[in-house]
Amino acid sequence: MGAGFKYGMLMMDISNLKLRIYTSLVLLPLVFFPIYLGGWYFSLGLVFFVTVLFHELITISDQQKKEILSVVYFLYLLLIIISWDIIWPLVFILLVLMSFGSLCNLLIIKKNNFWTFYFLNYTFLFFVFFYSLMNNQSQGQAKYVMLFIIGVALLSDIGGYVGGQLIGKKKAFPKISPNKTVEGTIIAILFPTIINYSLLYFLNYQVDKSLLIFTLVLLSFGAILGDLFASLIKRNFDIKNASNLLPGHGGFLDRFDSVIGVTITYTFLIKFYALFAII
Repeated sequence: MGAGFKYGMLMMDISNLKLRIYTSLVLLPLVFFPIYLGGWYFSLGLVFFVTVLFHELITISDQQKKEILSVVYFLYLLLIIISWDIIWPLVFILLVLMSFGSLCNLLIIKKNNFWTFYFLNYTFLFFVFFYSLMNNQSQGQAKYVMLFIIGVALLSDIGGYVGGQLIGKKKAFPKISPNKTVEGTIIAILFPTIINYSLLYFLNYQVDKSLLIFTLVLLSFGAILGDLFASLIKRNFDIKNASNLLPGHGGFLDRFDSVIGVTITYTFLIKFYALFAII
């Protein structure tokens, strides 16, 4: 065992790592069973998660009416689910308009007092994309896709955290996320790519190998982008964690930022592949 590896092991925050593992063990069934059971278990679980995430975000932006807004948002999401089969085209149009408005404000108007709208757009984007995964294919297939997305994000987080702690030296994004290193970022891409490729190869998944590797790399990169976007939000408000709801992790944003990134990346990739008849 090399001296560098021993030194890296000594530098790791073992107590924090244990706490993260314990919290993850509690979270796993709470995430897995709603997806596995599907139906209203999944729908209500997703609405609850997105509402808590929204409440967490508007709390850090010091929104004074956060309780009222959170309740209204919860009811709004429920209404969308109930009437999804009828209004889903309008939902996507609304999502496009909201995203366009957010981009215009960021790039042209450049005002930073629209945080509630940004967070509404951010959480709604994830809600629509993740919920549509369950409704645009068979429920059995959807379950595997969702678990695959969560798996990529989880493996990327583990690879980035452990790799950065063990061998990380050079800062990758010092202005956005000072703790992230180049070495950890590379491992955050390679680890989920290698593990998922090996698993799918073992299961004899019929797909072009080059396309599979390309997709896995992009999804892993999406996990990193999701993490960086969350770091950008927290850095703007000068906080370390979005909340303390999840011991060892912080808040919902801290734990699921990479899942959001992978979900958005996966949705765009599938639409792109379908548009050009790649798969």
